[in-house]
Amino acid sequence: MRKQKKNKIKFSFFISFWTLLRLIAVITLWIWNPFWGAVLNILIDAVDGHMFESFGIQRDTYEVYDKWLDLWFYIAMAFYTYQFLQTSPYYLLLMGLFTMRLVGILAFAKFNKEWLLFVLPNLFEPVFLVVVGFPQSFNLWGVTTVFSIVFVSKMFIEWWIHIAHLDLTSLIMGKPTKWFRTKS
Repeated sequence: MRKQKKNKIKFSFFISFWTLLRLIAVITLWIWNPFWGAVLNILIDAVDGHMFESFGIQRDTYEVYDKWLDLWFYIAMAFYTYQFLQTSPYYLLLMGLFTMRLVGILAFAKFNKEWLLFVLPNLFEPVFLVVVGFPQSFNLWGVTTVFSIVFVSKMFIEWWIHIAHLDLTSLIMGKPTKWFRTKS
């Protein structure tokens, strides 16, 4: 009983810390650099699955928590886009990709069908990274090449996560999370 209470306190602290970290990390888009701030947010988001699993959190619970914090990050990137990139030739593309991802997250929240996150993929995040990280103008061939690479690689990642049920930390650590082992 005492150990269970101690674990609950550790978990509460972890949730509070992790939530605050993800909320504050978004601000780095403005106070640090939009490219590196986005990379920081992506890295923080990429590693939390194994940590949540180690606390015994069910995957469904984690997914809801994670998607709402992702939404906070996407809204911040959209606001940054609106605030600073309206004159960019990629402004409408970025806002359209944001809208597509927003619809995907809301559809997932409503229907709890993970394949919707594959059908309405997160292309907003990598295109944002390309636009703010490499603002030099591309010729038509360069734009086509870069966005083709982004599309193909991101669709593979979306398939990897939402259809094959694997994750980055599973690849790095060499073993899938218990969530995915039991689901297969």
